[in-house]
Amino acid sequence: MTALVNHDVRLEVAGKAYSGWSSVDITRSLEHVGWTFQLELFQGRDADPILIKPQSSCVVRIDRTPIITGYAEIVSVSSTTKGTAVKVTGRSKTADIVDCHPDPDGPRRWSAIKVEALATLLAAEYGVEVATDASTGNPLERFALQTNETVYDAIERACGLRQLMVCDDERGRLIITRASSEKLAGSLAYGVNFETVT
Repeated sequence: MTALVNHDVRLEVAGKAYSGWSSVDITRSLEHVGWTFQLELFQGRDADPILIKPQSSCVVRIDRTPIITGYAEIVSVSSTTKGTAVKVTGRSKTADIVDCHPDPDGPRRWSAIKVEALATLLAAEYGVEVATDASTGNPLERFALQTNETVYDAIERACGLRQLMVCDDERGRLIITRASSEKLAGSLAYGVNFETVT
């Protein structure tokens, strides 16, 4: 975990922004859906309390730029005579399709369906929006859900049939995309556009 001393990290919940976090851990990856965050701070006894209910919708921002849109899943509060320690852990909205299985009473098989249409149907029940930024190719001739498959597993498998990949975005949407061969012009600089290496 890293304290982003040169950045304004805010957690917005129910129209209120909480800042002053002393420890910030944010994980975003093109290889994983359900981006995560963990924020911690210690307040003196006279500070206004941080009142966040578990499972609250939230947005994590760095310097006012949205980084993760999702839920504050776990809120831990511990008090001492010196003050209160608060830890908030959460994930992006797409975590719901990672955790959950398709509606057992819904369709189990489809014919001649585009990948993005299938993904939209499966994710809609959990309020997850699906967007595409690449051509998804021809419709799938046939697609059937498998036993014990989560919504995300099914979508990822369908995308694999068309050499597509899926990832999150900062708005909590599921993005269907394609790996690019284009060489990026930017560079990575420690302390500038990344803080830690793992």
